[in-house]
Amino acid sequence: MSEVLSRPASKHSSLVNFLNASISDYVPKISCKLSEDILGCIASVYCKLASTPSQDAESVTSPSHSVSSSSTFSPRRRNDSWSPRYTFDATTSPRQYPSGKENSEQNIGMIIVPRIHIDAGKFEYASKMLETIRSLIQRLEKVDPTKMTHEEQLCFWINIHNALVMHAFLAYGIQDKRLKSTDMILKAAYNVGGESVNAQTIQNSILGCQSHRPSLWVRALFTPAKRSLEGSTPRHPYALHHSEPVAHFALSTGTFSDPPVRLYTAKKIHHQLEQARTEFIQANVTVKKQALLLPKVLHYYAKDAALQHRLRRRIDKCVEWLPYKSNFRYVVHRDLAE
Repeated sequence: MSEVLSRPASKHSSLVNFLNASISDYVPKISCKLSEDILGCIASVYCKLASTPSQDAESVTSPSHSVSSSSTFSPRRRNDSWSPRYTFDATTSPRQYPSGKENSEQNIGMIIVPRIHIDAGKFEYASKMLETIRSLIQRLEKVDPTKMTHEEQLCFWINIHNALVMHAFLAYGIQDKRLKSTDMILKAAYNVGGESVNAQTIQNSILGCQSHRPSLWVRALFTPAKRSLEGSTPRHPYALHHSEPVAHFALSTGTFSDPPVRLYTAKKIHHQLEQARTEFIQANVTVKKQALLLPKVLHYYAKDAALQHRLRRRIDKCVEWLPYKSNFRYVVHRDLAE
């Protein structure tokens, strides 16, 4: 009798173990998809407030209606470093890239958001989407990024970084004092698996990329001395196993010099990042007389990619680094604009 009873128990136990293992394997994929959904919803708000992408990269026009209102986002918590305060505007720009490459194929279908403002015309749509976004963000509290593969983590953090900064601009708007606004935006945080994570943390401590904004990396020059006195800085619990310098071409903090925001997926992440790098270079690198004009983002990428110092010096002789333009502008990639 005991033998007969033991068999179903064994089968049941095996089934439970199998289901638990299957669910465990699937959870990271759900979490990665969550980052895609959050970014997709926030990008849709920006795109809705702008006009429909033009078939011609030159002819992106201003919307017939802009949207304005104060908007509410995720509820305040002890670890929240931000809350809704300002209204925002969004329009499109008649030009894609003033670098002279606005006619290139990769720019077709992009949506430009050069400033933020909302009127009552599209407030109903925006408010409904923001409720959805709030609900999605709350799910981040139960996400464990350490259970994801490297590709899933990379995809997750790039999407969350871009969504977080875009969300913060919707909450805070743009202040007259740009530096103060920058600090506020980049310190806005999401609760991810019980950890309060902001854009600076994702850039520096998780992805291993130095900030594109000069004000932030200049400030970081004073950090090593402080660290040497206090001991080594502990590794962030969500830090990737190895840094990904190519992520520079995926991270946007809403400035003129940053790359477009696009949706990244774990299966295609490496191909997408290579494509983002290629498109960014094609859209921003120009030749002037006997010098190459290169965007500052490439400089940061070269340093993080550990390009040999001797090679960097040779490059510097024939290269003119374009200044980093920190004035507000978002470019939403055609994949998100569809």
